[in-house]
Amino acid sequence: MKQLYKPYIKLILIVAAGLFALAFLINEYAKRYINVKLKKALVNNDSVAYLIGYQNLSVNVWTGYAGVEDFYLRAKEKYEHPPLNTIQLKTPSIHISGINLLKILFSNSLEVGTIYFDSPSITINNVDSTEERDQSKLPFNLYDLIKKEFSSLHVEALIIKNGNIKLIGRDSANLLILLPKVNLKLTDIGADSALTSAKSFLTFSQASLTINNLSGHFLNGLYDFSVPEFNFESRNSSLRIDSFLIQPTLDKKVFAKKVGLQTDCIQLLLTNLVVQFSNVYDLILHQKIFINKMDIESLSLYDYWDKNFPRSQVRQALPKTVLASLPYEIDIREITLKSADILYEELAKGSTETGSISFTKVNGRIRNISNINMKDTIRIHCSGYMLNKALLTADILFPLSQDRFIASLKMESFDMKILNGMIKNFVPVKIKAGIAKSISMYCEANDHSGIGTLTFKYSGLEVEVLSQDKAIDKFIMTRVKNFIANEIVLEKDNPRKGVLRIGKIDYKRDKERNII
Repeated sequence: MKQLYKPYIKLILIVAAGLFALAFLINEYAKRYINVKLKKALVNNDSVAYLIGYQNLSVNVWTGYAGVEDFYLRAKEKYEHPPLNTIQLKTPSIHISGINLLKILFSNSLEVGTIYFDSPSITINNVDSTEERDQSKLPFNLYDLIKKEFSSLHVEALIIKNGNIKLIGRDSANLLILLPKVNLKLTDIGADSALTSAKSFLTFSQASLTINNLSGHFLNGLYDFSVPEFNFESRNSSLRIDSFLIQPTLDKKVFAKKVGLQTDCIQLLLTNLVVQFSNVYDLILHQKIFINKMDIESLSLYDYWDKNFPRSQVRQALPKTVLASLPYEIDIREITLKSADILYEELAKGSTETGSISFTKVNGRIRNISNINMKDTIRIHCSGYMLNKALLTADILFPLSQDRFIASLKMESFDMKILNGMIKNFVPVKIKAGIAKSISMYCEANDHSGIGTLTFKYSGLEVEVLSQDKAIDKFIMTRVKNFIANEIVLEKDNPRKGVLRIGKIDYKRDKERNII
């Protein structure tokens, strides 16, 4: 019996070897076929603005796997220069699983399960958010890559693990953003001829993005910024940032000297920022910023201003003009701030000591920031404590149909001596005594001027002139009174003898210094 089975065993081994050889040949044929297809679609495609290459293609038709090593993508020479945004990508390997060979062979459709990028390095050059991009100059979307060989593409999932991304402005000294650890997952990715008319790079169902230790600089390297953790989830249309820090790279005392003009030297810290998008797909695919709500847990702002330098001649536009000039659509329904501390410090010309004003325990809300609903009105409401003592409430309206604003302000009682630190470099005077019972202000203004009223109720005001030059005493007193209460601080008390004096506001807007 054993001798009888020997021919069958030999036959089985021969058949198995033949099948194995056939499978190997089929796999090699498929590898060459796919390689030719990829070369035509990616490497030798003149309609694509990028050079694309790879090494060591591996294919297993039986498991639906393909992979390449040393993959690269970079802009062709004529697309390398501004104003075009260009991409460079390098990755040690790309792994593709779940390839549907029947679809490729018989329906001219490319369908795969998962595309996995292992530790890719991506550089995007010529980033400029101030100009609208002309996409027609850079004919690049996912369909452009495949249309010569395939009618459509569908990918169940694209995964980037431990990516390293760098965003560079037209000058790297002016703008540099580093994202050293990026993890991204896109699901249900599609590409067909509809992308061209839709002006989209691709379509997708869900996106998940995590970035750690984001950092960079901007404004010619005058400021650094950092974000320890950034999380985005399209399934709930939310973005979460644990903290966002902007700080100057120079000491505040030499900052304006470096710029050569009077300017703000700012340090800003935001914590626990949560953004709820109304249309996350427009954000990703069309760079349209549509936000339902933005919540900020806390804000800390320090602003230093040195007046010992020439003033900037740049006009500070009102919100309507600013929003209309943006190269992208924006619509933010609401921003809420739970708590903020703000300190403004100013060094007067020729002075060695600064004056300052602070606001603490500030909370507020901003509604209707938009350049698509121009019949709407930006509404700002906030409250907090001036100099940690005086409760202040303010409301400001910016109609988006024209450059104008309406502002109202109320302050509760406070000891006026707290103003000394604020006015000491304005004029050589000191408030010895005085109680502010209440302040209320109303003002309407356009791009050129404003009018309104100021009601300042106070009692027991005593002001000491620190100057020894009696010839300017009267001028100093008039100036400090104007500063404190816009020409209504003419008596020790207001009201006095039952008469309440109300000051009139009538001014020209300083377009080179303030928004308001």
